Amino acid sequence: MSLVRYIPGDLLQVFKASYTAVLPQHIVRKHVQYDKYTDTLQVTGKKIPLADKKLYMVGAGKGVQYLAKEIDKLMGPRIEKGIVSIPEGSLDPDTTSYRIDYREGAKDNLPDKNAESTAKLIKELASSLTCDNVLLVLITGGGSALLPLPIEPITLEEKTQLIKKLANSGADITELNIVRKRLSAIKGGKLANCSASRIITMIISDIVDDPFDLIASGPTVQNTDDPQMAIDVLQQYNLYDALPKSIKEVLDKEGDSANIPSAKFQNFREDSNVNSNNEQENDSNKELPTAQVLNFLLASNRMSINEAKQQLNLLNAAHIKSNQGCYFPIIISRSVTGNVKDVALKYYKLTQLFGDYLRENLEYDTLCSSVKKIDIRGVQIERDFKKLCDKSTKEKTICLILAGETTVEVKGTGKGGRNQQLPLEFSKVLHKYKEHLEHLNVYMLSAGTDGIDGPTDAAGAIGHINLFSESMEAGIDVNKYIDNNDSYTFYKTFNNGMYHIKTGHTNTNVMDIHLIAIELREKSS
Repeated sequence: MSLVRYIPGDLLQVFKASYTAVLPQHIVRKHVQYDKYTDTLQVTGKKIPLADKKLYMVGAGKGVQYLAKEIDKLMGPRIEKGIVSIPEGSLDPDTTSYRIDYREGAKDNLPDKNAESTAKLIKELASSLTCDNVLLVLITGGGSALLPLPIEPITLEEKTQLIKKLANSGADITELNIVRKRLSAIKGGKLANCSASRIITMIISDIVDDPFDLIASGPTVQNTDDPQMAIDVLQQYNLYDALPKSIKEVLDKEGDSANIPSAKFQNFREDSNVNSNNEQENDSNKELPTAQVLNFLLASNRMSINEAKQQLNLLNAAHIKSNQGCYFPIIISRSVTGNVKDVALKYYKLTQLFGDYLRENLEYDTLCSSVKKIDIRGVQIERDFKKLCDKSTKEKTICLILAGETTVEVKGTGKGGRNQQLPLEFSKVLHKYKEHLEHLNVYMLSAGTDGIDGPTDAAGAIGHINLFSESMEAGIDVNKYIDNNDSYTFYKTFNNGMYHIKTGHTNTNVMDIHLIAIELREKSS
């Protein structure tokens, strides 16, 4: 099998394994149990007596439908009623429940009137509950667009247009959510604050480093933002002065987060035993604290990148049998952020370093220190780096594993998304500095674990060291597509879509996966 076929195919297989590991049905079976005899719910090892209180459920997100289905299967008639906000056109015909009302909205991942109506119903249900009730809240990526409820007198159109302008200006997900929370009647802990019931929230994170207050803009998480922060973000991107009167009116009011006691909330990470910022160590032998609002992180991209590494090791076994090259997987970071142009350049620098190491132009110690200097957020030199000292490693294809969420500054009118733009930008840099990558084959996959990249039906794409030269031979000006933010059109037409990744909705979201394969060209056939 030729290299052009086998590396992209392997990377695609690794990507699919990485998002399959965090599908809601797998997560619930692993982390959530219900004992009907004692009426006790157990989440990530924490036992929560329900004490025969009436149980209700609400949720929002791209993968929440399947999260809700699993909870419904687990708890059955114990749930009195539920309202779940899911993306337009995503309702599975097999999703049927007389207890749960699945409502579609947010077409193309944009807030709309349908999603706003559902958000109102969710808030009304939460507001109607008493201390004799328990409310389960399910949150996955995409929850922000599916819970749009602006504070009056702001209209949905005004808020949507502002968030769109902010995103197109290059604001990252953290900055977007700071503004969303400030202008919302349901986000930033306001859903929890309107209810007298006990609240148990289960979360699949789609935010870098898993900050509870930013995932779906934290509807049940205490908002500790200073009210001035939203104004500062808007001023930073030169959007404040032109704001509608309604938005300025809300921004000028004093925030309400300072009046909420922090003891009301407790957050539990699935992978941490460190107490900080009111986030408790996950020790099933300890008694559950008595906070009214309990937020549990069920899954994050940590699970996804670990699965990617494991899948590469599984592929090695198959390749050994078929006399093909093996991979050496290295996790670099799960917290990548930044503009795709900047990230592409940093990924080139990584590629050059590891390429020099494979060509024996760089010592191990220099490699490690140089990787740390590249300024990639969350970069780590894990234990596997030491195995690079083994001479047999240089016979393998190094596969760098990274994850996170980048941004694109939109200047053109084309169609695309960050996971299609990034491989193009990376391929451009590879082509520019090709003389420094002599005798190397390089491939890079970038794809969203939700299966949807921007307003397109693609999850992402694959770039490589010869993409620009192959395009030029075919009379295609790649720069034109890059400058017009038209990466979708490029990948759809180039080589009959060979490097375009289309999975459809995956029903989960833990941000994006980036895989960079680097090998000596002499090895290829």
